[in-house]
Amino acid sequence: CKDMQTDGEANVTGIDIYQYGIFKGKHIGVIENPTSATGQESRVGINGFEEKTLNIPAVLGKHFGVIYVVKGNPAGSAVNIRLTILTPPMKHPGSKEIFTSTDSTRTVRIGAHEFHGWRFEHDWEVVAGQYTFQIYYFDKLLGEKMFRVG
Repeated sequence: CKDMQTDGEANVTGIDIYQYGIFKGKHIGVIENPTSATGQESRVGINGFEEKTLNIPAVLGKHFGVIYVVKGNPAGSAVNIRLTILTPPMKHPGSKEIFTSTDSTRTVRIGAHEFHGWRFEHDWEVVAGQYTFQIYYFDKLLGEKMFRVG
């Protein structure tokens, strides 16, 4: 839209993590992501919140993550952020490659509620251990939340 502003005109000051834990998700699409173990990243809409917790059961289909808001000005400005999830080692059964993180870049609006999450989609992805969700603006870590899967 004509009043959308870009990174050059925006001042990002931080983030607020408003909610975290287990969510109900609705699959809305897939995009290519070479940093993920499958080479793709699912796009998910949130259908509800199940439980506020940092302890996540290692169960196929479980969806967890954070709802956050990028703070700064002017409100409504579009900014590019980087979302990282650090995971325990996962071995892809086809390539035998081991993955310990995934990254994606997303354009969000200052002041809008956004979701950063993970869903166990394949048996080989269901790995117990620490999952750290990180949100960056350029190379500045704005915030993170650590979950224990087991």
